[in-house]
Amino acid sequence: MAKRGKKRPGKVWFKFTLFGLPWEARIALDDVVTKFEGERCQAVCYMSDRWMLFSHDMTHEQFRATLAHELQHAIEDHADVDYEKGVKLETHDR
Repeated sequence: MAKRGKKRPGKVWFKFTLFGLPWEARIALDDVVTKFEGERCQAVCYMSDRWMLFSHDMTHEQFRATLAHELQHAIEDHADVDYEKGVKLETHDR
């Protein structure tokens, strides 16, 4: 029998396929969204487990922009692109 992983927080927003692999986007309360680098984030992308977690407290436009941002992280990770080398964090994240 397959080992069950830890239950993911929040509710499923939608599921999608990227490069033939299944992904999941979830929405959770602000206090549930993981802190990254000690700062509050609107979303977090868990590349190895292929899911994203988004804060529920955003406008529709913020959701669209944040989804595009997190998808870019997933695409870069899949393609083994590393923009962190040689640029400042602000530039990399932008």
